[in-house]
Amino acid sequence: MRREELAEAGGFVADQPVERDVEWVRADGERVKFTVLIRQLPWIEYEAIAPDGSSNIERMCHLLAKTVMLDSDSGPELLGYEDARRLNQGLVLALAEAVQEVNGAGKP
Repeated sequence: MRREELAEAGGFVADQPVERDVEWVRADGERVKFTVLIRQLPWIEYEAIAPDGSSNIERMCHLLAKTVMLDSDSGPELLGYEDARRLNQGLVLALAEAVQEVNGAGKP
């Protein structure tokens, strides 16, 4: 296989984020549907996703912060770590599913 063929087959992560529809069920039962952009991570970035000794929850915060992109007046921007820490638990699960689908891990 040639490098060009590997790239064409999707062997390298895309520079452009991928759109994903997300549905989150709030605590009051209301369903909220929206679209986010998910950044694909090269495999090497998974090792450095969070500092050593981080809990699984902290790792998830770092993963969402580095992959979930929200729209803004100046264009898409990463969610960021502090906002990821403040997310509703149900929303975290919905976003994590989208991140895993885009990054080749399938559904959680």
